[in-house]
Amino acid sequence: MYNFLVLNKLYVEDGPQEKMTFIDSQKQPYVVLSILSPEWGLNGVQLPKELIFCKAHKTFLFHDVTERGDVNSLKPVTLPIVPISEVHAKEIIDFVFKWKDRVNQFIIHCEAGLSRSPAVALALSEILNGSETKFANFIETLYDINQHNISVKQKILTTYKEEYEKA
Repeated sequence: MYNFLVLNKLYVEDGPQEKMTFIDSQKQPYVVLSILSPEWGLNGVQLPKELIFCKAHKTFLFHDVTERGDVNSLKPVTLPIVPISEVHAKEIIDFVFKWKDRVNQFIIHCEAGLSRSPAVALALSEILNGSETKFANFIETLYDINQHNISVKQKILTTYKEEYEKA
């Protein structure tokens, strides 16, 4: 089974990143998915270089857009608004599939750890771990998993069904 750890505020701007150092000290290989608003840029998260067990890190840039069209962001939002797209969903799925045979732990974070990252974790756990009745058991988060952004989760699951299951 694959485990998903949802974190918030991994992008500490000043000072050490104690969360990542602690995770690395567990001596289990893992990869990191950073889900950020485009304003952060692809270099919005720099992981400490001394992480031995982090096998890969990739940043995905799209806004936290609710079903009503509201945008949540810790930085001022610049136009245009970029919701998750099929391209983003494919990139996330492809990244995870590239690593799933080498790691069983995925660290996923966004700006607050409330919306996009748990949605991505739920979708990926459902894809990799199977049945809906048990996939959430493999997600650890600080917040209520039910606060996730349903649009993000659905885009990933729909893209997976349309692009990967048919093959």
